[in-house]
Amino acid sequence: MLNHVVYSRILVTGIVQSVGFRPFIKRLAEDVGTTGHVRNLGSVGVEIVVEQRLMDVFVRRMEREKPELSAIYSHEVEAIPDYEADSFSILGSFDASSTSFSPLPPDISMCNGCRQDLDVGRRVDYPFISCTDCGPRYAVIRSLPYDREKTSFAEFPLCSECSEEYTAMSNRRFHAQTTCCSVCGPSYYLRDSYGGPIPLDWKVLAERINYGDTLFMQGQSGSHLICSVRVRDTVENLRRRKRHESNKPFALMAKSLGVVEKYCELTNHDKKMLQSSRRPIVVLPVKKGANLPLDVIAPGLDTVGMVLPYTAAQHLLFKKGMHELVVLTSANEPGLPMPITAVDPVFGADFYLMHNLYIAQRVDDSVIKSLGDHSVLIRRARGYVPQPLHHTEVVPDILALGANEVVTGAFSSRDWVTVTQHIGNMRNLENLNFLRDAVTHLRNLYGFTPQHLVVDLHPDFLSRRLVKEFSGTVLHEVQHHEAHVYSLLLDRGLPLGSETVVWAVDGFGYGHDGNAWGTELYITSENGIERIGSAVPISYYGNDANAKYPARMLLSYLKHLQREDEWMEYADYNAFKQGEAEYRFLCRRFGEGITTSSVARFLDAVSFLIGAVGERTYRGEPAIRLEAVAGRCNIEPTRPFVSGNIVDTPRIMEEVLSIHGKRARARFAHDAVATSLAELAIGRAEEQGITRVGFTGGVAYNYRIDRLLGSLVEKAGLEFIRHRHVPPGDGGISAGQVAWLSSRIQRENP
Repeated sequence: MLNHVVYSRILVTGIVQSVGFRPFIKRLAEDVGTTGHVRNLGSVGVEIVVEQRLMDVFVRRMEREKPELSAIYSHEVEAIPDYEADSFSILGSFDASSTSFSPLPPDISMCNGCRQDLDVGRRVDYPFISCTDCGPRYAVIRSLPYDREKTSFAEFPLCSECSEEYTAMSNRRFHAQTTCCSVCGPSYYLRDSYGGPIPLDWKVLAERINYGDTLFMQGQSGSHLICSVRVRDTVENLRRRKRHESNKPFALMAKSLGVVEKYCELTNHDKKMLQSSRRPIVVLPVKKGANLPLDVIAPGLDTVGMVLPYTAAQHLLFKKGMHELVVLTSANEPGLPMPITAVDPVFGADFYLMHNLYIAQRVDDSVIKSLGDHSVLIRRARGYVPQPLHHTEVVPDILALGANEVVTGAFSSRDWVTVTQHIGNMRNLENLNFLRDAVTHLRNLYGFTPQHLVVDLHPDFLSRRLVKEFSGTVLHEVQHHEAHVYSLLLDRGLPLGSETVVWAVDGFGYGHDGNAWGTELYITSENGIERIGSAVPISYYGNDANAKYPARMLLSYLKHLQREDEWMEYADYNAFKQGEAEYRFLCRRFGEGITTSSVARFLDAVSFLIGAVGERTYRGEPAIRLEAVAGRCNIEPTRPFVSGNIVDTPRIMEEVLSIHGKRARARFAHDAVATSLAELAIGRAEEQGITRVGFTGGVAYNYRIDRLLGSLVEKAGLEFIRHRHVPPGDGGISAGQVAWLSSRIQRENP
């Protein structure tokens, strides 16, 4: 007969699934000396039952000692009068229905313990090693709750030795849902350039890469092309095959942090990000004199993306002798999603390394840019998704479809916003289908049914094609830059009605007046959002052609200044696709059509002026190249170029034209923009008694503008806020759309 003991039930929400939380709870319970149980409740969270007399000490230790990858956001306690137990056990998962939300962790890089297993023990050289502390998560989850039978590993029943580890509480692989070994787990196989099978020898494969061969490698969340950075001809051939006519930079994978330090300038923050369990690609400044073929890796740039190995297979290639630095680029055709299944030899690779593990969701590498003592996300994907953003003012049941480039989707539950992985540019049906698939996968995981659908104000964005698939929802349209502003408030956990002055500065956003907005100053408050500043509107005849051919923007500035007759002093007519005839045509059409207030387009014009770029071959290229010419040193404020509430970019251009030297022009253009943005934001903030200034939009990636704007704002005694967890560019738009609509709904329904 069991003694009558009073028990308490603890419902824990947070990141508590797929992180070894249940094994941790069992070990903690036995250490504390309580009986009871723990089990997953699907989207609700984790249920723990412990003896009430030990509940307080149990909860304190749970919060203090929880697994590294877990996060506890709330716990609710209630007494259970009729419960008996003679031990503490892990029960089978129960898929409860609730409005609660239990977020999943992202795919995690290989931990140090598993890295050691690659060298000793029964998993030597096995390329799918993982444990409760690492490995694929989101990429292999089919449904919740997170149990092995609901992941891609369900197809690989555990062998007796793995099963023994899985059930041994003291083992690192206790209830590790993706654990396996060479006896029972997935495996790689190798094919040649014609698709024929060949024996897989990892040492030989590493040697072939060193000799100049290119490898197509299927990973655990996508696929890559890999080649040695030392063989210039191979890198050049890869650029021709992969990039076609694009100058878009390649990322590099380094064997160790020491290798990265040989080539790049690193801050302590950079080192932390490179070695974090998220393992993003980090865009870093290259050391002067570094022996890197930058002209083929990152043409026209002074930075390079670096990443450390994050899967057992990548570590294995380095272990078997692959060069310490290799090119690592997603194995997708330009503009299309990367393949996640075995492929035919269509990528021009010499070898195809593929496996038999099903990838439920493709997830690209995440990319962040170092800005010295901090960094900003460029692409939020592997290592970050689907970890949600927490904000108590978020209204549930909103689905947002982002913008048109660097697209993500997002949905809300109570207090949470979950953003999809990076999708890409909505210029083809393949990416539209990718967006649909990513949104559907998250909806199915969490049982989410949208009540509100929010899209960009632009009437022609391809993502709008999905609108008809959500009948019964209320459709909302939000202006592009307003979504940027609210993404910053959400990112920083600020009240959505907080009083903040924010610059949203990027390339293009469809304005309320039908023009191309791009440099917009806002004040947010409990009354909503108000646009209070901008930049001089410049003729934008030809729309997207002006972004692709920055010579057109330079001509627009010269025409605005009535200096078009000076064109031949700065360039010739060959800058235009149709030569002199196009030049004459554009001069006649000046003032027709729409205008743009975009500082990004101004920087494009300066980039063309100094010869940094002719035709844009990838998003942001002219401005990125201009930033490389300007460099990171000698950042100085200039006099501000402000007229009323307007940044006077034509006056900045006049000054640029009077300066000699490419670097001097590039530096002045950046510093004048930053000084002018600061002058206007500080002035409006002080007038309104506001103490906080924010910066968002694609131009927030620019090192010089970010640093100078931030320093001037802080020198004025104001708080300067940047993005931390959400990309300032269009990858953060969907999160901002959710926040914007949440704020609007709350104002309309107080």
